[in-house]
Amino acid sequence: KGLQRRATAYSMLKRFAKAVEDLERALTFEPENRELKRQYNKAKKDLDEQVKEKALRKAHRVATSDSSADAVTETSEDMKGLSTVEKLTQIVKPKVASKWKVEVLNKDESEDADVEEDKDSEKENEVPSVKSRTEEILRALIELDVLLKEKEDLRTYIRSCGGLKALTDHLIGKELDIRQVRDSSSGGSEAAILLVPVLKVLLTACLNDFNQEEALKDHEVLKTIITLLTHSDKTVVRNVTALLSTCTPTDVTRKALALELKRQVPAVNALVALLSSADAVDQANAIALVGNCALEANMRSALKDVGNDDGATFIHTVVKLLDSKLHPIVERAANLLANLCGDSTLQKRIVEGSSAVKMLVKALPSPP
Repeated sequence: KGLQRRATAYSMLKRFAKAVEDLERALTFEPENRELKRQYNKAKKDLDEQVKEKALRKAHRVATSDSSADAVTETSEDMKGLSTVEKLTQIVKPKVASKWKVEVLNKDESEDADVEEDKDSEKENEVPSVKSRTEEILRALIELDVLLKEKEDLRTYIRSCGGLKALTDHLIGKELDIRQVRDSSSGGSEAAILLVPVLKVLLTACLNDFNQEEALKDHEVLKTIITLLTHSDKTVVRNVTALLSTCTPTDVTRKALALELKRQVPAVNALVALLSSADAVDQANAIALVGNCALEANMRSALKDVGNDDGATFIHTVVKLLDSKLHPIVERAANLLANLCGDSTLQKRIVEGSSAVKMLVKALPSPP
């Protein structure tokens, strides 16, 4: 137990080599301990990712610092992707003290006369600057998404060069407000056009397991992303649901997600509504997200409150999915019901509903 606790502490400090060492020693005493094996496999995976990240950083540093012709020829092709990701990350990174903001601030502080005229002038000067900056970020995001889809190494490197933080900083409005609905007639934010591309790049980056925890470890970021489940733009909701469902297999992220969803009742209601979506992709992502989070007591508690009837309404919604003609939907719905059984009240509701049991049996694969 002492070795296991110390390994947990090492992992929290990202000293994965030490964690693996302690867990290997612990397994010599308890070779059949399943929790030890799970923790060891996780620490080993984290160590491998950490070693790869350091190797990529070193290789890129050597390649960019070695000016000899031979070195450039040998490494340019391999390092081109890393260099491009780093360059694009620098473009995407929020520039809090951007030029247009400084100009507006100076005007506000130095001029007292003709205030209304100045404000109109500032607004006219500000919009083109914001538009230009928005277009610059948008081009970089589109290129980043293409690159990250091509290679796992690039998904690792975007974390190393600060790209993940740049993306999440935009979500919480560190430079421009990208979360408003883009509607020029009502004065919506021009920068709102960036929201979906930011979510898409973040989703692609989170195909790397290590990035999932890193991207969502900040509570403000997690809270903001979950709030976006209630966004009026369906494309935003689709990308948020896909992103969160991708991240739920990771224990740490799933627990944090379940806790925050319990706090955000409108987001839970929005997810439950998606279970009945006519769009199969949205529906499948929503079921996967709710099903994985249902492993956690916080999520099961939140689902019991849907309809204010101890989960009866929610279970009825899920049971209807078992009659879907799409096998992935049926499979995920059955998995969701199984995870709900971790709560005695929900388990009772499932068992009491004869239709639920019958459809579960119907959903089981036929014997060979």
